[in-house]
Amino acid sequence: CIGCSKCQQACPFEAITIENNLAFIIDDKCRLCRKCVPVCPTNSILELNFPPRKETPPAVKEEATVNA
Repeated sequence: CIGCSKCQQACPFEAITIENNLAFIIDDKCRLCRKCVPVCPTNSILELNFPPRKETPPAVKEEATVNA
């Protein structure tokens, strides 16, 4: 990390702070969107740093009744 703040600017949740030219992810704010990963010019933020994504449950569909 070179403290360029590109990851901080890319984060829609304000979950990254820059201190002493290093980026730190604020766990309580991070929503694992990973928008910070591709903008890092030094590849300092890796997918390995994130916990595995949880599968999103399928949306509940309303049941419809058809009388024929």
